[in-house]
Amino acid sequence: MERREVLLKCMGGVSAGLFQASLPPALAEARTKTPPDSDQLMDEARAALCVTWSRCDFGYAIPYLNRAWAEVPHAPGSGARATIFEARARLLELVSSVEEELPRHRAAVQAEPSNWDVRYWMAFALRRAGRNDEALLQYLKVAATPGCQLDCLNEIGWCYYRKGMHEDARRCFERVRIKDDSVPVRGFSDLMRVLENKLIIYGELGLREEAKETANEYIRRYGRIEIPERRALKKLGLDADAMYLEKYGGRV
Repeated sequence: MERREVLLKCMGGVSAGLFQASLPPALAEARTKTPPDSDQLMDEARAALCVTWSRCDFGYAIPYLNRAWAEVPHAPGSGARATIFEARARLLELVSSVEEELPRHRAAVQAEPSNWDVRYWMAFALRRAGRNDEALLQYLKVAATPGCQLDCLNEIGWCYYRKGMHEDARRCFERVRIKDDSVPVRGFSDLMRVLENKLIIYGELGLREEAKETANEYIRRYGRIEIPERRALKKLGLDADAMYLEKYGGRV
C-alpha cells in the first residue's frame, strides 16, 4: 500500500475504527473517569507506543492515539498532533504489511498442520496484526503439543491481557520459567518481557507486593524500569525510579 493511501486511511474513520471495538483495559477504564488534560493524554499515548514496540503489538497504541487526536487541542503547528498523526500512520502501515503476510503463514500451516513451529509463527503474525482472538487459538494449539507449552505461555498471557482476562494473564505470566537471557527464545518470550508483563498485570490487579518483588528483580537485572511499567507501579503507590536510585545508591 502506498504511504499516501496509508496516511489518508489514518485520518479517516474506517481503518482506525477497526481498533475501536477492543480497547486496552486501561483505556476502557480511563473513559469512565474524569476526562484527562492534554498532557495526560499524550503521556498515555507515549506509554502505549512503548508497549506497542516492545511487544510487537502494532494495534495496541492506536486507540490511545485516536483518543489523543480527538481531544488534544487543534493548535496550528502543534508538534503533539504531528506526533500523533505520524505514529498512527506508521502503525496502520505496519498492520497492513503484517496482514499481507498472513496468507503465506496460513498456507504454511495448511501444508504442515502438525509442525508446531510453523503454527507458532502464524500466531505471532496474527498477534502483531492485532488479531488477538485468532492468535490465542493458534497459540493454544501449539501449547497442546508436548514440550511446547513454555514457548507460548507469555504470548498466551498477553492475548488474555488484551482481552481483559487479567487473572488468566497473570497465571500464564507466573508459570513462565526463564532463568536468564543466555539462551535466545522465539517471539518475545524473553525474561525481560516476562517481568514487564508481570508488572503490567500486577498493576491492573492491585497486587502491590508481587509488583514490588518483580520490580526489584527487573532493576537488579536490567536497570531502570520503562515508562509503561513505571505507570503500572505508580497505580500501586510504588515509585519505580526511587527504587532504581535506592538500588544503585543514587549513582547514574
